[in-house]
Amino acid sequence: MVRARLHKVTGLTLRDAGMNAEALAQFQRAMQLDRNAGVRKEIERLERALKPKAEAPPRKTTKPRTRKPVARPAAKRGRPPKAVKTAG
Repeated sequence: MVRARLHKVTGLTLRDAGMNAEALAQFQRAMQLDRNAGVRKEIERLERALKPKAEAPPRKTTKPRTRKPVARPAAKRGRPPKAVKTAG
């Protein structure tokens, strides 16, 4: 347990110094020695940081959207008016 903690602290120091690959190796060794060392999230973060990012696919240029022709005049669209009740 003490040795795992030593590897964890060494990994944290290396990570703060920007030496991510070496820090990852230290965290993995700490995990081997003690599963409850508390380095699982650090390992995941460093693996994500070290994994090369995929290049974004080139954006397709499209022509601007055109409006659909109006099927009915504006006055005819929508809900019909309510019927007027007559007295009686």
